[in-house]
Amino acid sequence: MPDTLTSPQALRATPQALPQATPQAFRATKKEILNPINLGRLCTLGYQKMQNSRKVRMKMLQAFTGRLYGRRSSGRGEDYGLPTPINMINQATMTLVPNLVFKDPRAAITAEFLSYRPYAEVSELALDHLVQEINLRMTLRKIITDSILLAGFVKTSIAISGYTLDIEGNLHDVGQPYADRVDPDDILIDPVARDWDEQRFTGNRFRIDITDDIMDSGMYDPDDLRMLSSRYQGFNTSDQASSLSGGVTYSEADQIINTVDLVEVWIPSENVIVTLPWQPGYEIAPKILRTADYQGPERGPYAMLGYAFVPDNIMPVAPAMMWYDLHQLTNQIARKAGNQAERQKSVLAYESSAFQDAQEIADADDGLAVRVDNIDAIKEISYGGASDDNFKYIDWAKQQFSEMAMNIDLLSGAGSDEATATQAEMVQANVSIRLSDMQGLVYQFTGDIMRSLFFYLHTDPLIELPLVKRVSGQDEQVVYSPEMREGDWQDYNIKIRPYSMSRQNPNTKVRRLLEFFGNIIPALANAAQMLGPALNLEAAINIVGRELGIEELDEIINSQVLRQINQQMQSLIEQGIPTDPKVAKIMQIMSAGQGAGQGVGGGPMPGAPAMNAMQPNPMAQMQTGMTGATEQNQMAQETAGELQSAMR
Repeated sequence: MPDTLTSPQALRATPQALPQATPQAFRATKKEILNPINLGRLCTLGYQKMQNSRKVRMKMLQAFTGRLYGRRSSGRGEDYGLPTPINMINQATMTLVPNLVFKDPRAAITAEFLSYRPYAEVSELALDHLVQEINLRMTLRKIITDSILLAGFVKTSIAISGYTLDIEGNLHDVGQPYADRVDPDDILIDPVARDWDEQRFTGNRFRIDITDDIMDSGMYDPDDLRMLSSRYQGFNTSDQASSLSGGVTYSEADQIINTVDLVEVWIPSENVIVTLPWQPGYEIAPKILRTADYQGPERGPYAMLGYAFVPDNIMPVAPAMMWYDLHQLTNQIARKAGNQAERQKSVLAYESSAFQDAQEIADADDGLAVRVDNIDAIKEISYGGASDDNFKYIDWAKQQFSEMAMNIDLLSGAGSDEATATQAEMVQANVSIRLSDMQGLVYQFTGDIMRSLFFYLHTDPLIELPLVKRVSGQDEQVVYSPEMREGDWQDYNIKIRPYSMSRQNPNTKVRRLLEFFGNIIPALANAAQMLGPALNLEAAINIVGRELGIEELDEIINSQVLRQINQQMQSLIEQGIPTDPKVAKIMQIMSAGQGAGQGVGGGPMPGAPAMNAMQPNPMAQMQTGMTGATEQNQMAQETAGELQSAMR
């Protein structure tokens, strides 16, 4: 997109057509929702709709951060807030986030038209490059943390000017698509909608610095900006997450920095973007500062991530909401046990006549012999002490919490406390189902982001992106440019490659490589002999390797040489005369089991699993005994072991 501003810093907004319509022309549309008074009131109601959710999120954040985050001493050596010696919400969140996203997602782009597929392959590289450039992994980690505590929101669009100043100060290059987290404190939703896709408008509040660059940009009327205020000027922000860290009076700092808050609203029915001033209450009808046509994907710039949805309500039920009561109860009992332990004491009681004996016992060092006249007149008495019932209750509460939080003990590598292997397997199966469901929702949410990013890449008329593409085992320089574009962006299917966002333990990676070369390759070689030219061996190897998460497969296997060997083998098979000694040896090995009732095509290579007509999937026939659940448990324990070793 061309650079419309010459300033080094300017507001980054949703893509808008320039020159934009004037507010007077905008009012002339006579649409009720576009009336400034109506729209301002709806924005206020949309913000109020989230008021209870913001308060609940504040409780979740206070539990997540603990009492010491941003808290000051009372001056007597005490800290505000009750102790949380067992912060289970923090533990569960810190365990789930890396299990949901650990690495940058990788795109898989396909097309129904064969002529589009070369462009789809290059688009994959361009999209993966953009994902790394905008650091989407960290954005997703923040959004997923929001979704565990309340709900996660993202805004996807394109920077329309210079080195543009993002919402809350993130910088992006000219014309670069972005996907930014929207703070749940800033989101505006339709107050009467019952579903996310039913909303008549969606928007968010954002902050900009009033600088000469903004004043001279032409985006806004300078006189309008001078009359606006910040959220920190005279408004209570104690219910917002930004107040958690404390230590700074925002209103004082705001007078120096001079920021204002704006609201950007997307209205699907009119396909327009409207920018208004932020003014809680809107006692005076807000003035529309900027309007423009929306030029982006049909589903709009906003998306929400949640895991459990309530019928006829937009906001989901956050996992932390279900954990909170057990978290509070467990820490209440833990504090009680701690107080009991602090009150525990042992004293030496004695009769009046045994004063001298008691004094000698009290003064004696450990292990010494002391002579007393009457041992029965002296007795040690213990008072207080933590009750064993409290510890039993704490263990029960932690077990219940772990089950509600998808067995965080197992996910974090602590292992399972189940009494039998059958019980442990049932727990693991339950964990896998719930975690897989959360992972599926995260992958779907990330896929929506990737589709929006691809839209802006595909429709950018000025993009020139140098990339490296691997073809037949060789690296080739390609340039992603508008000239190579094929078809409409909706002609392409964009998905996230399976397991591309997950961490792969080095031991697991080596084990999968050994299984791949020890079991998969022989099985595919056997299939190639049986099927002949009908099997695309190179494609089969690439697909299996991709599903196993072996990203370096194209570096390990030389595709060009593999293709030559495969063609040579097929030719020799058809002729029945293996003249090459190496090929003859391969043929001899592959046909070693032909006389043992293996049928036409010969038997498997040594070490390969026996072919089962009822189970043709070679991965399902591995003789390693390593199931997916077992591998996940082992990987979690190995990961925890690495962290423990690093802390020593």
